[in-house]
Amino acid sequence: MRVCLETEALYASEYPFVDYGCDLHIMAEMEKGVKLQKLTRTETDARPVQKKEVEEYLSNMRPKKFDKIPEAFSGKGPRGYILYDMAHHRTVRAP
Repeated sequence: MRVCLETEALYASEYPFVDYGCDLHIMAEMEKGVKLQKLTRTETDARPVQKKEVEEYLSNMRPKKFDKIPEAFSGKGPRGYILYDMAHHRTVRAP
């Protein structure tokens, strides 16, 4: 925010009035090249996920035993609850 105010003050000191029809290109030139730095580094920035790791993770996952299908909402406001119908999967290949 401070950089924006300083840039605006610098422009206002050099050009005492702003006529948006004439000096837009000058203002655009002054705003070019503003560098943005990323202060935090996430896990994906430091170490990209390998395809082998993803396949290993998915192969170790257990299959779903059932699915919950929402049917209706009962009650009012925060005291209400959702009624579900449960579809059970009997074998590994059922889903």
